[in-house]
Amino acid sequence: MRVYVAAPLAQAVTAHAVGEMLRPEHEAVSRWPGNVLELAADRDPSRIEDRCAVLRTNVADLELADVVVALCHVGDGRATYAEIGYALALRLPVVWVQGGRGEGRNIFDAHDLVHAVIVERDVPLGSLVGLVRTALEDCRGEVAANQRDQRRAESA
Repeated sequence: MRVYVAAPLAQAVTAHAVGEMLRPEHEAVSRWPGNVLELAADRDPSRIEDRCAVLRTNVADLELADVVVALCHVGDGRATYAEIGYALALRLPVVWVQGGRGEGRNIFDAHDLVHAVIVERDVPLGSLVGLVRTALEDCRGEVAANQRDQRRAESA
């Protein structure tokens, strides 16, 4: 499956690692973690033109995805929540990683396309990826249905 990994900017290293560790079964289509690491960025761009470019890239990547993995268990995920909302509007399943004390939760986690994964803040990366892989398997039926609907729309 094509996976978009969403996370707070401060979690770019983790998001990049999760995308890499999901291979070869899944393809990470989110370019933002690699871009952040390449630029050594520690905050969103301040110039509106740069913010627009980042937004266009992220939206294009979300539209390529079959499923979104949202790492919300650590950090302030304001833009991450926007990406989750956009994914749900596209009818994409979302694997939503939340903290054991409620970190990263909001009302959208009640959506029928959300697969919540509850972890502790300091979960080891390998364990996190294992839990995400299991949740991605749970999404296969929804992804297959979306692909069938897309093929029908294209042939109509």
